Amino acid sequence: MEALSVKEPVGWVIDNSAHDSFAFVVVEGKQVEFGNYYIVKHPSKGVDVLTRAVAVNYKNPEMDLTRYGPRYAKKGLKLPSSDQEILVAVAEPLGYFDGNKFRPLEVPPSTWTPVYEADEADLKKFIEPYEEGYYLKIGNLRNLKIPISLDVNGLVKGHCFVCGMTRSGKSTFLLSIATIGKRELNPPMHMMILDRRGEYVPLVEKAGGRRLSYTEFMKPFREMDPTDVATMLKVDGKLLELTASGIEAMQSDGHEKPAIDKLKDYVLKEIDAKAAPQQKSRYKSIIEDNLKKYAAEIEKLPTKSEDPVKVVRENEISLVDFSVDTDISRQQIVVRDIVKTLLKEAMRPNSDFGAIVAIEEVQYFAPETQMVKYGENWKDSHDAIVEAISQGGGYNLGF
Repeated sequence: MEALSVKEPVGWVIDNSAHDSFAFVVVEGKQVEFGNYYIVKHPSKGVDVLTRAVAVNYKNPEMDLTRYGPRYAKKGLKLPSSDQEILVAVAEPLGYFDGNKFRPLEVPPSTWTPVYEADEADLKKFIEPYEEGYYLKIGNLRNLKIPISLDVNGLVKGHCFVCGMTRSGKSTFLLSIATIGKRELNPPMHMMILDRRGEYVPLVEKAGGRRLSYTEFMKPFREMDPTDVATMLKVDGKLLELTASGIEAMQSDGHEKPAIDKLKDYVLKEIDAKAAPQQKSRYKSIIEDNLKKYAAEIEKLPTKSEDPVKVVRENEISLVDFSVDTDISRQQIVVRDIVKTLLKEAMRPNSDFGAIVAIEEVQYFAPETQMVKYGENWKDSHDAIVEAISQGGGYNLGF
């Protein structure tokens, strides 16, 4: 890094500084603003450390509640002016360059360390790409013409968590990455968006992306995990096991479609053969009732499905729309299958596959430990996503 040009400090570090936060007194006549960037020297390495002001407050010991100032103010009086009014800013060290590595500050700046306002030249040293890469410009630093870029290779080989308050711009940011990558990169970046609420649909279609309903990725009946089909009948425990066994036998016999009468015959046969005598009547009654309730859902299972790898390869932006219904349990199965299929292709020896997968409203598919769980198959989608995140980055599959 180049040395700072000669400039006057805007402040001086005071006591109780730490490696992750420090306060400084603002020089009289200088202006320090919340959110702006400032520079201090590394205490031992002498290189520039970029910091950001996270608080700016006036301090005046005369106006402490234990002093006379507040008592005068209560009576509508004002003490004679003094020079005890000081402006104190709190800064958060963002880091410094150690060669080509950007590192967090490990030690606090000492007292009386000068603090300088970061000008455009200073900021460029930290923000402009410092090594060759596959960069995507996504905007400019606030109020300046300094471009902010993301290393696409870094996104694909690693992962990115986008968070913020409602309507803070998460969706806009994500779609900006996709559309700019499609327009400006050569070869273009490929992104698949798993859209829980359908909020990306009009924007993706406007950008020339391809929208598909999540139901188009449901596996054909003959390829489905028998337990997934059994789960659609809302059974559990031993009956879930027997139902899955009957479905597996039906698949093994070559049935392409889950005709309800045939499905009932296979499951009832398993119950007769394997259920405890005292449970047979109850199990049969549950199966017959649930087949009537959920027959339409079972019969809608496809005979063919879209290949997520093919969809990603053929489209720079693809969107899987989960807003077409509210069957979160079935959606979780589809998310599991899409993620596993993409990971398998990425990990295939000598594969040239690479993509970014954006999962909107991920808490429905990979909930945190203490959070509310939705649907019956959240663990399936959760485990698939966790596995892909832990392995996919090394194989050009970024989340």
